[in-house]
Amino acid sequence: MSLDSKFVIIPGAQKAGTTTLHKLITQHSKIAPLTRESGKPIKEPNFFSMEPSCVDENIGWYRSLTSSKPVLQVDASTHYLVSPKTPDLIKKYLGGDVKVVVTVRDPIERSISGFLQQKKKTPPTDQRDLNKIVKKLWGIEREHIYETENAQIKQAVKNGKVNDYLESGLSSNRPFKVHHQDNLMPFKYIQHSIYSKYIGRYKEFNVKVVCFEEMVEEPQKVMSSVFEFLGLPTENVSITHSNPTRVPDKKKRVYTRVSRALRRNRFISSVLELKFIEKIKQRVRPSWMNSEEARGNMISTESREMLRELLAPEYRYWSGRSEDIVQYWDQEKSSV
Repeated sequence: MSLDSKFVIIPGAQKAGTTTLHKLITQHSKIAPLTRESGKPIKEPNFFSMEPSCVDENIGWYRSLTSSKPVLQVDASTHYLVSPKTPDLIKKYLGGDVKVVVTVRDPIERSISGFLQQKKKTPPTDQRDLNKIVKKLWGIEREHIYETENAQIKQAVKNGKVNDYLESGLSSNRPFKVHHQDNLMPFKYIQHSIYSKYIGRYKEFNVKVVCFEEMVEEPQKVMSSVFEFLGLPTENVSITHSNPTRVPDKKKRVYTRVSRALRRNRFISSVLELKFIEKIKQRVRPSWMNSEEARGNMISTESREMLRELLAPEYRYWSGRSEDIVQYWDQEKSSV
């Protein structure tokens, strides 16, 4: 049973500009985001990354996010690219004519940003050292990276270094229990940058590749090509870098913990919302580390070079231009 609405899927890659692309693409008058009953847009419901039985039982909830207007709906769920059963579920419910726009980014930078995404949470959901993660994978043959990294993550969960948060984290705003195909996918920093492994899963769909670097440098040019791919007339867009990876320092983490504790009391929480209190908070609130500072603190030059080798051949083909990697990607499609 297919849904009536027409869709464009942005399945990832995570930390490769999907939020920026979502904000750009929904500026078009004929494209609309999925929307909760409250009217608030939802960028990534990650619905089709759940187990098939969970999708089948709760498809009505997903249908409630769609618009009755004749617009193209956008689902930019970053778990879709790496969830093995997702393409078949998308085909089943959204149809085989769905168009897919995949964002990619310098593989090394995507891996680092994926790690920082977990480090920025309070408390961090991953307390490991990125340099150690990379060094433990160094020298392993490409086909064994996946199983080795997965084993590292499972061991880190047992040791309390990684918090298996995904299922509980996404259940709070759903009227049903979430069962994802892989609860540990956010922690697979290295293998999820080997893009060629995952594109083959979408070989039955019409796929367009968008490079994050190119999108930031020439947003109008890139979006004009995206709109043409979707069969829509070009419209002007404007861009701001969305969802940058920021990491709190020690002062920021302490501030966040204290703030959360105070807000558990309704009276204190209401007082903290007063305008003059908000002005005081703005003065004393610690700032985030910027992205470059955080990256410099998280990974060494040696580890970067190791990553360069681990992520070959993706990195050898990398130029930040989509047309330069599509030929290589097409070759990989036929081998998956």
